[in-house]
Formats: sequence, C-alpha cells, structure tokens
Amino acid sequence: MSTNETPPPVGRPYEIVEILDAAKLRARPDMLVVLVTQYQPKGTEGWVYRIKKINQRTAVLVPIAGSLNELTADMALLVEASEDEVERFRARMAGTEAAQLATGMVVKVAGPRWREPADALWVIVGLKGMTEVALSRLGGGDGKTYPKIPRSLVKLVPDAELPAAIAADPRWSGR
Repeated sequence: MSTNETPPPVGRPYEIVEILDAAKLRARPDMLVVLVTQYQPKGTEGWVYRIKKINQRTAVLVPIAGSLNELTADMALLVEASEDEVERFRARMAGTEAAQLATGMVVKVAGPRWREPADALWVIVGLKGMTEVALSRLGGGDGKTYPKIPRSLVKLVPDAELPAAIAADPRWSGR
C-alpha cells in the first residue's frame, strides 16, 4: 500500500455503503448475515439473521435468537456475519424474554405509561415487527386489543406460575 492510498474501512458501521449483489455475497439458505447499519429496523442494531429463503433480488431473514418475525431485505443490504458478531448477538439475547415471545403466550405488562393493572393477564395475539406485540385481555372481557405494546414492557408468565397468576388476577378471583 502506497502512502497516497487511504486504508480500507475497518469494522462496522460502514461509512460508505458498497452495493453487494447475490453473486458477490454468494448468499445461500441458512447463511448468517447482518443488515448494513443504515438500513437496520429501529431497535434491531447488531441483530444477526439466518437466510430462510432467497428470491430473485431479496432474501427472507429470520433472527437467530427467539421466535421473532421474518424480515424481507434486498440482497444488496446484506453482509455476511462474522463469528464475533454472532457470539455478541447470542450473548445479548440469551437472557431477554423479548426474543422468546410468540403468539398465544400469557404475559403481564408493566411500564411508566401503562394504565391497566400490573397484575392483569394478557395474551399475545400478534407480533408487530421486531419491537412490538399486540395484546388482548386473557378471557376476552371487553374485546379491546392493544395493537402496539413495546416488547420491553411485556413479561412472560411461566407455565408453572400460571395457576397462581390467574388466582391473583382481580378479574378471575372469586370465580
């Protein structure tokens, strides 16, 4: 390298987005990839995805941790994940319940702007993107659905604790 040449960029985030195509990336199903930093969905910085399906110009991606929604991304925005990135992502997601949420699970919700009782039981009726869930009250009740609750406010009720949680819920006590 001569003294006039600038050194190549080191690591991520990328200052200059080099457009990659499927041939350059040599994408294949089950390959682990990350999205170029500028195009990562909000709240998913540093996430590692597995390629589930390759279409003509896009790929269907699934995060490697948890049961989160699929994401469709242009092949030009994918970069193969390094082993270091994979290990950092797995370590970060290992202890979080947000990655383990799925439709039909019973949860409790608590947060600074949550107006419902903290011990009320809710059912996840939908996964909204990577950072939110849709909730309905366990047992129906008024039929109200909260469509965009941040995953960070939701706490999973383990199956072993479910009978005690139902007994403690004010709507279910006395029945």
